[in-house]
Amino acid sequence: MAEDKVLDIYLYALTRYVAQVPGDSVGITLVVPGAVVRGNLIGHETWTAAWAVQMRAWGQGTGVETVAQLPDQVERLSEAVRREQGLDAAADAGHKEFLHLRDAIITNGSPATSISGVLWRGRIADVSGWSMGA
Repeated sequence: MAEDKVLDIYLYALTRYVAQVPGDSVGITLVVPGAVVRGNLIGHETWTAAWAVQMRAWGQGTGVETVAQLPDQVERLSEAVRREQGLDAAADAGHKEFLHLRDAIITNGSPATSISGVLWRGRIADVSGWSMGA
């Protein structure tokens, strides 16, 4: 039988607290399956806005227009899913179950495979340990 994941209520409360002030952030280090993730914990709205800016600003060449339109397409699709599932369009849509980081550094034990300076989103239930500070 699979073990149920336990939601860390302290981490959950911290994410909700940070989300109350758009643009606010706090440094955090997370241990998730296969990696350590460090960065600035931000609210879902701040993350979504930063993600849209990032997608629209990426590069030049083939496929750039598709990438630039991705945030709008994802938002339209998520609205359609909410309607199909009978969820309130203004509802959180499950985002409160996730952590959102900016300027994240993701490592899996080898510096050669680390990724830095990215936006990151992960499930709170997947965090096995964390500390304040990035």
